[in-house]
Amino acid sequence: MPKPQKYPNSLRKHRKKAGLRQQEVAHALGLNTCERISKWENGHSIPTLWSLFKLAMLYRVSPQELYDEMYQSIANSSASTDVILSGERIPAGE
Repeated sequence: MPKPQKYPNSLRKHRKKAGLRQQEVAHALGLNTCERISKWENGHSIPTLWSLFKLAMLYRVSPQELYDEMYQSIANSSASTDVILSGERIPAGE
């Protein structure tokens, strides 16, 4: 059985730095329980784009800071890959 993918993040670090409990974050996002917050912090799932931006605003950081390792991995892989748009090759980052 394949190992479930983990999503590295710094959600817990930024939540604690903001002085918030999981229940307070869940309430701010309109959730009834903190189960989703726990899953996000443990890397078992990732928030929707809407929730990611709300978390970033709540913690007063950029969304990139919450998932920096994932962001860096994508940035590094796309830096060496050309993107094809409309049949034309465009170097990544342009």
